[in-house]
Amino acid sequence: MPLLLFYAAAIVVAAHIVLETTIFGGNVRAIGGNREAASNAGINVRGISTVVYTLSGLSAAFAGVLMSARLGSGQPSVGTGFELQVISAVIIGGTSLFGGIGSVLGSLLGSLVLSVLTTGLILLHIDPVLQDFVIGVIIVLAVGLDQVRRRRMFRSAGVR
Repeated sequence: MPLLLFYAAAIVVAAHIVLETTIFGGNVRAIGGNREAASNAGINVRGISTVVYTLSGLSAAFAGVLMSARLGSGQPSVGTGFELQVISAVIIGGTSLFGGIGSVLGSLLGSLVLSVLTTGLILLHIDPVLQDFVIGVIIVLAVGLDQVRRRRMFRSAGVR
């Protein structure tokens, strides 16, 4: 098994534990849901946001190091085009584009679903442009489902 798989598993487990069981994770979720309400609740929005952006940058740097090690060279254009795949995986996994809803395990599941879908499209010899189109349609459907879910959630809570 590739070493990258062990790194990914360790990061998923650590991120899940931090986001689901710590006060920091609850604060991150609160800030993602409503920044102003989190500030009014006494959460240090600026400090938590700084930590989150720092962790994001460290994660990107670590991914770059791992990718360079895997390829045996460092090229600045290697990760170009991964943005659509990452956003797709996270949305398919149930994370809301509007913040406050989502989980690490859901994102992992979305990544696996997207990987299977992409592999299936390649095996069916679908043109790469059409593959992006199919993924785009799936993103639109996932965002639509998210909107329906949010409306139901707010309707059941009595919020208009």
